[in-house]
Amino acid sequence: VIVTWGHKFNAKLHMQTEVYYLWQFDAAKGGSCNYGPVESYGGGGGCGPIIPGRSEAVAATNYFNVEFSAKDYATIRLDYLNDVQGQRTGYATPYGTITAGWEHWLWSLAFLRGEVRYDDAFAASPYDNGTRATQTTLSLDLMVRF
Repeated sequence: VIVTWGHKFNAKLHMQTEVYYLWQFDAAKGGSCNYGPVESYGGGGGCGPIIPGRSEAVAATNYFNVEFSAKDYATIRLDYLNDVQGQRTGYATPYGTITAGWEHWLWSLAFLRGEVRYDDAFAASPYDNGTRATQTTLSLDLMVRF
């Protein structure tokens, strides 16, 4: 079940909120199986023990977007996921994430997107092979539409 709500405050400021309720019966802990070995830098891996019966997760995401020019906008994104039995991530814990991003259009079919993201697992340590409860990611993408 997914509920989505968007609101345009004015020509340069808008937001979108999504709320999810997900469930699965007899799920593998950690999600779908990977084919081949799980890499030390990867997460999840699936093929974990089967969780009998119903597994569920609740999540919410909010995007807040500000347009600064015809070619530039910034985004603040807040995420929450409660992986109740660990069927999605392999760890039964709530997660929170905050992401700040900037997008710059180079031309009509290509743009650069930079982000800094902070993740926090509130009741487990799922990052760095189970040794940390938080992580920070800095990324830069070049997107080309075709």
